Amino acid sequence: MNLKYANGKIIALATVVLAGLSLAAPGAQAGMRIHFGFPIGSFYAGGHHHHHHAHRYEYRRLQALRRARAIEAARRRQAAAEAAAARAERKRAAALAAAAAKRQAAAELAAAEQKKLEAAREAELAAVPLPERKPETPAGEALQTADATTAANSQPATETPAKLECKRYFANVGMTIRVPCSE
Repeated sequence: MNLKYANGKIIALATVVLAGLSLAAPGAQAGMRIHFGFPIGSFYAGGHHHHHHAHRYEYRRLQALRRARAIEAARRRQAAAEAAAARAERKRAAALAAAAAKRQAAAELAAAEQKKLEAAREAELAAVPLPERKPETPAGEALQTADATTAANSQPATETPAKLECKRYFANVGMTIRVPCSE
């Protein structure tokens, strides 16, 4: 049992010495991380806990170089996008101009066709002879002509008048049918 007790003391003493050395060391004051157990957790003992490249000149130079390359790449992408937009706008303008020219040519063609049709109509009208005018008759003769026309168009008294027909709706057929009128 003495051996167990002695081993426990040795382990406890070693732990205290290590903790004392780590807290007294210059690294602990510079921000060494100290790990305690579960209930307490861990924390930085000092303020020197940033990245280990912070004091290297080459690292800062590389950072500046990477930043400059990123800016240049962004400028190139922006210039390429602007050039593509300009090309697209030129293509659009060319297409609009071509469409306008095509519409203008179609309008001119339609106007030429219209002129040809009008010229053909004029030629047809010129080829047709105009009827000759009859001399005007006095008013008395016009009345006689009208009386003769009405007498010629009237029916003779010997003919029987046509039978009257009426329209009637039949619901079973769903139509209106002509039938003889009943008096």
